Amino acid sequence: MALGDLLFAKFDLRAGLESQVQQMHDEIAGYPANDLLNTGTERLLDYFEDKYRAEVPELSDESGMEFDQTETQVDVRYDPMRLVLDQSRPALVAGTRYEFSVPFTGDAALFNCRASTSSHNPPRAVVKGDRLVFAYERTDHNVEALKAEFDRDLASVKTALGWVASDVTPFNSSLRQTAEQAIEARRARLRANQGVAAALGIPLKRRADTPKTYAAPQVRRKPAVARPTSSSKPYAPEPTLELAEYEHILGIIGDMVTVMEQSPKAFAQM
Repeated sequence: MALGDLLFAKFDLRAGLESQVQQMHDEIAGYPANDLLNTGTERLLDYFEDKYRAEVPELSDESGMEFDQTETQVDVRYDPMRLVLDQSRPALVAGTRYEFSVPFTGDAALFNCRASTSSHNPPRAVVKGDRLVFAYERTDHNVEALKAEFDRDLASVKTALGWVASDVTPFNSSLRQTAEQAIEARRARLRANQGVAAALGIPLKRRADTPKTYAAPQVRRKPAVARPTSSSKPYAPEPTLELAEYEHILGIIGDMVTVMEQSPKAFAQM
């Protein structure tokens, strides 16, 4: 049996994905108002989608694997092929520790998440950086048995990753739409608030506790995603004119054109 931690067993994947969505909602709720109003929607959606999407790990092929072996002492007290009378303490014999190191890409945290479909006998391995390490301790040198055990555990991990992908794929597909709904809802509230202030005609009080800069929280599974930049000027809605005022302006322009046509010399040097 492989040594190491139980994979795909520590956290509930669905709960983790729901937490990701809540973190995104919290960031949108705390995003600087002027930046949210001045930055293009697609740029914002690219930022939030890239930051909060989940990357299912993908194992490399055999060309990227590494193998190592070291001498060790193996505890055989639970070996059914050996008679060990006192199992209250380790029974150590000379043996060998074998390690298969498999590189992967993606979010290492997902190795700890249990998908909606899961096994009652999850595989064991240790995540070390961008590698998944399968370790075995044996007192014999049965290569075929060792290889068969590793192949079985590797296949079990790949199956579990397929179950994880089944939950993550629809989550990633809906992330952009979820972000857009939250952004537009906040923008609507901000515009409504500006409308109230404009209608009152009284300058808004500048709050001393309002942060002048905004630092997005770090995401542990990937390098920090840069927030899109925008104008630092206060957001100003597009100006509008009443129809009667617009027609009055057109009338003045028309009258001036008539005057210029009738007295061209008066305007020749202008």
